[in-house]
Amino acid sequence: MSLFSEIKRRKVFRLALTYVVIAWVIIQVVTAIEAPLQLPDWFDTAVIVLLGLGFPIAVMLSWAYDVTPDGVVRDGTGERAPVALQIDYGKIALGAVLLLGAFLLGNYIKNDTSPAPQPRSAHRQFEIGVPPEFSFSAFERRRIAVSPDGQNVVLRASVNGQNQLFVRPLQSIDITPIAGTEGAYEAFAISPDGKFVVFHALSDGRIKKVSLNGGIPTPLGRTIRDIHYFAWGENGTIVYSDYAYAGLMRISAAGGAATKFSFPEEGVTHKHPSYIPGTEWLVLAIGERGLSVRSADRIALMSPEGEIRITSLNGSSPRVSQDGHLIYFSRNALWSIPFNLEILEASGEPVPIVDDVYYSHYGHYDISFEGALVYRRDNARGKQSLIWVDRAGEEEPVPLGPAHYSFPGISPDGDLIAITEVSAYGPDLWTHSLSRGEATQRTFEESRETRPIWSHDGTYLYFEAGLPSDAFRVAISGEGGIEQLTNTKEGWFPSGITPDGRYLIIDEWNGSVGDGNNIGVLDLSGENDFQFLMQSDYRESHPRLSPDGTLLAYMSNRSGSLEIYVRNYPFVDEEPIRVSNSGDCWSPRWDADSREIFYWDRDDEIIYSVRLDTAPEMSATQPEALFGAEPYVFSGIGNYDYDRSRNKFLMIKKPPPGSTADEIVLIEYWQELIAGQNQSAQ
Repeated sequence: MSLFSEIKRRKVFRLALTYVVIAWVIIQVVTAIEAPLQLPDWFDTAVIVLLGLGFPIAVMLSWAYDVTPDGVVRDGTGERAPVALQIDYGKIALGAVLLLGAFLLGNYIKNDTSPAPQPRSAHRQFEIGVPPEFSFSAFERRRIAVSPDGQNVVLRASVNGQNQLFVRPLQSIDITPIAGTEGAYEAFAISPDGKFVVFHALSDGRIKKVSLNGGIPTPLGRTIRDIHYFAWGENGTIVYSDYAYAGLMRISAAGGAATKFSFPEEGVTHKHPSYIPGTEWLVLAIGERGLSVRSADRIALMSPEGEIRITSLNGSSPRVSQDGHLIYFSRNALWSIPFNLEILEASGEPVPIVDDVYYSHYGHYDISFEGALVYRRDNARGKQSLIWVDRAGEEEPVPLGPAHYSFPGISPDGDLIAITEVSAYGPDLWTHSLSRGEATQRTFEESRETRPIWSHDGTYLYFEAGLPSDAFRVAISGEGGIEQLTNTKEGWFPSGITPDGRYLIIDEWNGSVGDGNNIGVLDLSGENDFQFLMQSDYRESHPRLSPDGTLLAYMSNRSGSLEIYVRNYPFVDEEPIRVSNSGDCWSPRWDADSREIFYWDRDDEIIYSVRLDTAPEMSATQPEALFGAEPYVFSGIGNYDYDRSRNKFLMIKKPPPGSTADEIVLIEYWQELIAGQNQSAQ
């Protein structure tokens, strides 16, 4: 007789199948009754291990013994010997009925619609330490995310001038760079399976994905615009919002062309999209066209076909958790409201989860499927301060409190500082009087307001705002309100004003022309006519007009690297001279005599000075290093100004080393915060 026939005769297969079925039922019962009976965490694991160990024992016993109406007998090829064990089939039937009843009872308890019991593991909160060499912009749009399983936190930072994504496993204290994400811009998202990250490489305009472990990135598509936010769905679709289009775009995670997904009405923007778990629906924020949040922003749902369903909730940055909570940002805090995943509807009253959540274009937080909440805390230790710095690098504090500052500008009389301050409501323009100690908020709009430029008599502030960026102005007297000067589909940034106040120098970002940046002037005397001063295949941007209005300094890559150039104004058809020579130079500023230029070298992080001679022809001295710029906040635009009356630089100083370590907070089982509030209310 063959081995197979012998196994079959001895009913080994039947015993194995019966054992597997009974083991499966036992596991289901244990899983169902474990939480209601508050059994220890190791109980279900122990049952599974014992059942696994019992399987080979049962198979061996099946080979050696057989079950007959007379009891269990020893099996073999010869005679059978009776065994003392006798079987009572009535007891077996009763046991089976009791086992089935326990299973049904456990299933009932498991599916009971009454309030779920609290997780046995209490919520845990801890801070994720961030190395002091990590630099973060106040205008970061999304710099933190957590993987769906809650095991990895991904953040974007700049280290030694290099932007990159970093990963911090929850079970480790190390934050490591993700190879292949060098040059990553601010928006990114983790795939639903937690294995990949999608990001925008602004250097070549490509949307890319790469393994969370690092590697060679895979290009998915190309966009000439600045992407604000990604959402990666379980269906393999990636949705994002870009700089120029107020609606949402989508692209396949496998690559291909991007297409428009939503079509907002004029003056409305769709932003902050996120997929609802287990569906192809999105939750998003809808508001006036802009990047920031005000009370007018509404939470909405969007179907796979693009149908919009607006809720009654005011806020931004919404997410839906896998256990049925809608979380969103409002009034500097995160709020939660019950959300039915079957009918896709929120109900009940929202309750706050955590306060002091940082906001810049988006609430800086994320949630995982497993109940982890990670967010960036908004506190004074992570804010910047304003500092006067002389040519030798000696500092003197400016008497203003800490805040998220950007783009300072000194008034011609040296008394008013115009600056953008980021709050829970977005970036707004403020002025601070140094002599009177007064602060005045100048803008209250839905969009961000940045890059203030003073008129020569100090009566007007010119600035950029909106999506896309346009030029605006506001009178310091407060009369007349805010006046919009341009209405374009490109990015127009005011960068200077002629002494007579007639022409506004415009730094235009236009991805359809050359390398994207061109320089022009807007005539403010009549119909706001615009004409280009420089329009070429080169990148020419960051223009600054000298105080006497005769010279124009700007940044260009015409030599193959970014350098500072100077031309006569308005005779810009003449050949310029290059005044820098180190290859990555940005953000020129002028001294009072219109013959000295300062600029920032991004490679070695030093402020340089160059003197000009204009007769018999224009020439420049060798650049002179003034002081190191590493302790101060810079961006591609240059977050500093030069005060000609004080002969000092106005700098934004980074927080002290180590102060950012408390900014990133992770909470496990954040749902218990809601349960605790409900119990307190009762």
